[in-house]
Amino acid sequence: MSDGTQLGLGLDVGTVGELTVWKLRLDFLPPSKNQYDGWPIAWKASAKKRWYREIARACGEVGVAHGLDKVGLHARLIFPTSGRRDPQNYAQALWHWVPDALVNCGVLLDDRDGAIEIGKNWGIELACDTRVHIPKEKRKRMVLTIAAHVFDEPTHTTMERW
Repeated sequence: MSDGTQLGLGLDVGTVGELTVWKLRLDFLPPSKNQYDGWPIAWKASAKKRWYREIARACGEVGVAHGLDKVGLHARLIFPTSGRRDPQNYAQALWHWVPDALVNCGVLLDDRDGAIEIGKNWGIELACDTRVHIPKEKRKRMVLTIAAHVFDEPTHTTMERW
């Protein structure tokens, strides 16, 4: 799954074939594995709560459907400086917290095996925003793309249609 912009969607919500695609814009990045592993348990719990709040807020802003059985996820992590980074180092916290947050806010029914599809490179795309006239902290952000089949008739589950 690619970021909606790459699919030709200029809006925060669009369709690609039978999929509905939502783009959530978050003004922060997940911690790398190296950062996360060094945090005390209380910091990890606090960060997870922040992700719950921010994901719920962003889902509400763009009107992400609720009660979905299955979603595709992709994250575009935008850094303020260039440098070598490994996508797998960001996957631990990102793909632990995002699915839990989607379940917590009612978007996803369950994050069990098979309910989430994540693409190549751990579903993570790394990018760099080097505009020097903007402070580094404002250039650090993430675009989380959620894609799902959304049906009007609740006569079947979305899992049956995948």
